[in-house]
Amino acid sequence: MRFARPTIGSLPLAALATAYLLFALNGTFWRKGLLYFADHPLHLAALGVGLFLLMFSILAAVSLRFLLKPLVIALILIAAVASYYVDSYGILIDRDMIANVAQTTKAEAGHLLTVGFVVHLVLFGLVPAVLVALVRVRHRPFWQKARRNLAVILPSLALTAVIVLSFYSSYASTFRTHRDLMASLNPVASVTALVKYAQHWDGETVYVVAPLGTDAVPGPRVARAQKPVVLVLVVGETARGQQFSLNGYEKDTNPELAARGVVSFSNVSSCGTSTAVSVPCMFSNLTRAGHSDEKARSVENVLDVVKRAKFDVRWIDNDTGAYHVADRVPYTYLPDGGDPRFCEGGECRDEILTDRLDAELKTVAGNTLIVLH
Repeated sequence: MRFARPTIGSLPLAALATAYLLFALNGTFWRKGLLYFADHPLHLAALGVGLFLLMFSILAAVSLRFLLKPLVIALILIAAVASYYVDSYGILIDRDMIANVAQTTKAEAGHLLTVGFVVHLVLFGLVPAVLVALVRVRHRPFWQKARRNLAVILPSLALTAVIVLSFYSSYASTFRTHRDLMASLNPVASVTALVKYAQHWDGETVYVVAPLGTDAVPGPRVARAQKPVVLVLVVGETARGQQFSLNGYEKDTNPELAARGVVSFSNVSSCGTSTAVSVPCMFSNLTRAGHSDEKARSVENVLDVVKRAKFDVRWIDNDTGAYHVADRVPYTYLPDGGDPRFCEGGECRDEILTDRLDAELKTVAGNTLIVLH
């Protein structure tokens, strides 16, 4: 016997898809909403109605034959993937996060593909997507559909406008103070991030790199040195300064550093929370407010300046890459070597850095900067 596929109209499918996306795959958004609107639950309820009407209107506007089902399936899968990581790790999906995903290593990505993720994806992504794929969507003739859809879309948008205007001051202050609320809205935030990443993707762009520090020379103390000066710079851009006991954290997280009487600079800020943003920024001459990937790649960085001052500059990497910071200096990616003493499954323990440093120091012939990432 042939399976009798159920039939549903395009507008009911758009409404059901909107409800599923908004209420089943937005746990973090609603938790934040309940917190931020704790004193005004009616405002949050109105926001939910407005978001439903707006998202439904968008799907209704594109509910065309051969477009609606693929679009709904894609949105469900995107939202299912994003919701797992947003809900489980508290992250926000933005352009920088998409860049991290695109540029990460296979080994690092493998740690995120857990059993919990697979179960979540199957239950909240694949099963609903299959159900959408199985149903037949009933479409009216084009002009009849256009009139009917407009008769639904226009009142929906009008009611959305009424809701926004009625609670404008509350929404404006909340969104301004808590930007993370709308940034956690699924799948809007994820789709927006994908579009922004695609707009700024420059895989084929050849940058003209402006020179920086063309007058760089060794300082007096280095010039007077009787033997080569070696600086070892350890870059751990994901370490959080607020969890350093050197900066007042209650747990003793830096006993070895404290024993050496090191200086800890605590009044600093990263350009971002991801390697793809923070590493290029910290080596550039750009401020946090003025930094962008395009600007950083269009001008030399501190490694170029040190190199111009007659230092031998080397970058030794045991992370996910230098993100174009080391494009003009010798670069070594340690996981490629697969040293069995330290490496397994395409990644290496950080002890490999100190082992490699011993070898590098034996080859020093002049002033040298060695970066361990």
